[in-house]
Amino acid sequence: MFPERILRLAEQIRSLFGRGLEISAESRQYIDATFSCPKAAQVAAICADRASCERDSLIELLLFPDRRMQMELEDTLDRWQYNSADPAALIDCLSRRPLHVRFYFPDGRGGFHLQVPPEALGSFVVRLHITRRLAPSLAHTLAASLDQDLQTAVKVRLRNAGVGEMPPAVAFLNRFFKGFDQRSADFFSCLDFTLEFLAEKHATPNIFDALAARKHLFFKMLRQADALDRQLRRHNMETMVLQGARICQADRGQIVRRIAQIDTVCLAVYGQTAMVAPGRQPVTLALSPGNPDDLGTIGRLLD
Repeated sequence: MFPERILRLAEQIRSLFGRGLEISAESRQYIDATFSCPKAAQVAAICADRASCERDSLIELLLFPDRRMQMELEDTLDRWQYNSADPAALIDCLSRRPLHVRFYFPDGRGGFHLQVPPEALGSFVVRLHITRRLAPSLAHTLAASLDQDLQTAVKVRLRNAGVGEMPPAVAFLNRFFKGFDQRSADFFSCLDFTLEFLAEKHATPNIFDALAARKHLFFKMLRQADALDRQLRRHNMETMVLQGARICQADRGQIVRRIAQIDTVCLAVYGQTAMVAPGRQPVTLALSPGNPDDLGTIGRLLD
C-alpha cells in the first residue's frame, strides 16, 4: 500500500497523460531535425519499434516534463513533503497499471497514443524533482511579494534550478523577489538568468562581486569581438587562420542582454551596480532608477 502523497501524485500524472500532452517546441525541433519532419504516425511507429536505436531516446524526450506539466503538478508537490524514498515509490506505483499517454503535434500533424514503457519512468520521475523544497524564508517571501498567478510559475523555476534551500542563494532570492517589480516585462527573463547564475555560483558568499566579475567578462568578450571585426576588415578569415589567429564568434545581442540583466538584477537587489569602463576593473555604482544625475555619473566614468 502506498502512502496518500504517492497515490495523489500518481493519479494526477495519469490524469495529465490521459488528457494528452502537446509535443514541445524543443522536442519538435529535435524530432524534425532527426526524422525529417515526420507525421504523428511515423513517430508512433518509431516508439513501437523495439529494434530501433532511436526508440528509447525519443520516448525519453517526449516524456520530458515541460513547464506546463510542472505547473499542473506544483501545488501537489508543494503541499506534500516528499522524501528521498518517494521517487522510487512513485515509479513503482505508476508501474502497477498500464500507463497510457496521448501526444499531439500543435501544427496539424496529428497525434498518437503510447503505452509508457516502465523503463522510461525513471528519467521522467527524476526530472520532476519531487524531493526539492524551498527554504521557509523563501516560501514566505514568495507568498508575501508575488501575485498568486505568478507564484506557481516561479516555484517551478526554483524547483528546476535546485537552489531553493542553499543559504547564499536563498538570501539573494529573498532580496530579488522583494525588490524586483513583478509587473516588469523583464521579470521572468531576469529571474531565469538569476537562477542559471545561482545554480553555477550558489556557494559564492558575495554574489554581487560574482555578478560584477561576470559583467566584466562580458565587456571583455565585446572588446575581443570588436578587435576581431577590425582584423577581418583588413584580412580575410583564411589568412588569419593560417597565421594562427583564434576565431571566436560572439553573439553580441546575447552578451548585451546579459549585461543589461546583470544591471537590472543588481539594482533590484542591491540598489547599485558595477560599472565597467574600458581597461578598468568593475567600479561599484549606486543608482536610483529614473535619476538623471546618475547619467552624468556614468558618463564621467566612461570618459
